Amino acid sequence: MNVELQTAECQPLLEYSLAECDRVYHNNIRKVVTCKGQSNLSDLAAKLVRMRFVMQDCKLSAFQFPESST
Repeated sequence: MNVELQTAECQPLLEYSLAECDRVYHNNIRKVVTCKGQSNLSDLAAKLVRMRFVMQDCKLSAFQFPESST
């Protein structure tokens, strides 16, 4: 599975495009999606973004954006 974050107009955000985000290979209910090894999305706080999931032979049960501890 790959994940891409996009603008409200469906344009990929450069730092969070399919090419930048790390592919998810394993079944895991607590997998953190990362882009170039980073999972911090604080620069997107209070911004409207879209998520694009690209999947093959998998299921997406749920996702969340937990509050940061920083």
